[in-house]
Amino acid sequence: MTDRYMRRIMSPGSRIGQTRAMHRQSFNWESFIWTEMPQNTDIALQLWNEAADLGHTESKFRLGAFYEEEDDDVDRAIVLYEEAAMEGHIVARYKLGCIEVEYGCSSRAVRHFAVGAKMGNDDCLNALEAMTAEGDATAKEYEDALDGHRIAIEETKTPAREKVKAMAES
Repeated sequence: MTDRYMRRIMSPGSRIGQTRAMHRQSFNWESFIWTEMPQNTDIALQLWNEAADLGHTESKFRLGAFYEEEDDDVDRAIVLYEEAAMEGHIVARYKLGCIEVEYGCSSRAVRHFAVGAKMGNDDCLNALEAMTAEGDATAKEYEDALDGHRIAIEETKTPAREKVKAMAES
C-alpha cells in the first residue's frame, strides 16, 4: 500500500499538488498515531525537504520546528522559520520572536511579535503584552499591534464563519 501511494503522489503532475502530497505524506512517516504506517523520521525529513525546496511554506515551518526541538540546531531552524515567516506563516513568526527573547534580542522579538499580532495571532499579541509589562516594548508598539490585531480579526469575519461559530457554541 505504501509503495503504491508513494508512486501515485510522486508521479508527474502539478508542482503544487506534489508539494502538498509530499508534505501530507511526511506526517504519515513521522509519528502520527492514526496512520498504519511505521514511524520513520528520516523519510519525513526527506519529504519535508523536497516540499520545502519546491516552496511549500508549511514544510519549511515543520523542518524548522524539527531542527529546533529535536536536533537542537537553532541556527538552521531560524533560517527555515524566517523563510516561512516571510511567506506569511504566523506561527513561524511567533517562534522567531520566542527565539529572539531567548537570545536576549528584545527589539527583534518585539518586531516579530508585532508583525504576528497585526496578522491576527493571539499568541504574538499576548507575548507583546508581556514584553510591554516587562518594559521591553513600548505602550505605543503594543497599541499599534493591538489595533492591527483587531483589524485582522475583523477582516476574517464572514457570515458563514459566524454561523459555524454560533452552531459550535450552542
